[in-house]
Amino acid sequence: MKRKVILTGLALSMLYGCGEAKTEPSADTTEVETANAEMQKKTCRKVDYYDYASPVPASAAADDAYFADTFFGGDSRMGSLALYSNLSDRGAEIYYGESLRLWSIEKMDIETGSGTDTMYNLMMNTSKNNIYLLLGINEIRSESFDDWAAYYEEVISALLEKKPGVNIYLMMSYYPQSLADIDPDLLKQNIDTVNADMKDIAVRHHLYLLDIDPSMKDESGKVRDDLVWDGLHFNEAGGQAYGDYIASHVVRKDDYVKEICE
Repeated sequence: MKRKVILTGLALSMLYGCGEAKTEPSADTTEVETANAEMQKKTCRKVDYYDYASPVPASAAADDAYFADTFFGGDSRMGSLALYSNLSDRGAEIYYGESLRLWSIEKMDIETGSGTDTMYNLMMNTSKNNIYLLLGINEIRSESFDDWAAYYEEVISALLEKKPGVNIYLMMSYYPQSLADIDPDLLKQNIDTVNADMKDIAVRHHLYLLDIDPSMKDESGKVRDDLVWDGLHFNEAGGQAYGDYIASHVVRKDDYVKEICE
């Protein structure tokens, strides 16, 4: 009798099965799991391919939204953009000081729509994410010219510390037709030094160098005489041309920063 019960149980087990059913993984499931495992083994990193040692290349023209988020600050050369370009009309903030030197940016009063302030405070306190700086022409006649680059880098470092992630454009010094109180050969030499120092700072801190349009220079490399009214400062045609060049030379980070997985 006992043997009969055991046999009956075995028969039922064979008929209905016992325990949990085992499911073989599908081919698709196996491929997905394998792919995920391979991805986990890879190391992904972002690589910046932008050439910080070269002036900003041509780009699609910036729209008004870009300039509404842009600050321009500098010496009297910046005044040409304020007077003759359409950048202010497009929303940009532009501040400049006559004979402004790097060493006076924390002292000289700059006119604003609501009074006066120093250029240093204006750049440090701006809420704009794009900052353009045009300095260096008044320093080249100073006995402290050799020290200007070190101080400029200090200012840039302070700005980046307070506003990490901001886009900073160092506007290179164009070679003027003439400049009072300096020998022409020394002027050319010091302009080259200013721009070389800017390049070094740009490379170290990942800043953008902005030149003027090559078509705005004559065969000797100087700014064209018909674009300036005194050999240095842009006239109406020059200011408009400079503004147009700026608008069509804007860096979009997404075009240069790529994710690489290895």
